[in-house]
Amino acid sequence: MAKSDKKDVSAKLGLKLAQDLDKSIKNYRQMMRLMSADAPIEVLCLSPQTQAILVRLGFLRVYDIVNRDLAKVKGIGSHRLSEINARLAEFLPE
Repeated sequence: MAKSDKKDVSAKLGLKLAQDLDKSIKNYRQMMRLMSADAPIEVLCLSPQTQAILVRLGFLRVYDIVNRDLAKVKGIGSHRLSEINARLAEFLPE
């Protein structure tokens, strides 16, 4: 095998390893994000009124409200929705 061929193979292998590592890190971050969402809603430190509405409606864990369209939930207006989204962004950073 020529010297330039070995460099090409090494470069391709290095790129593949870097891509695999990047994919593993992304999967790990996603898993940690999901695991941290298995926490009581109280960790978000929402206002008592907002928290009471969510609990009354059965949203007891952080993952209960992640990826939900809370705008359609009765009692959750734009102010409360903004509060929830801000606290979720702090608790579950991208």
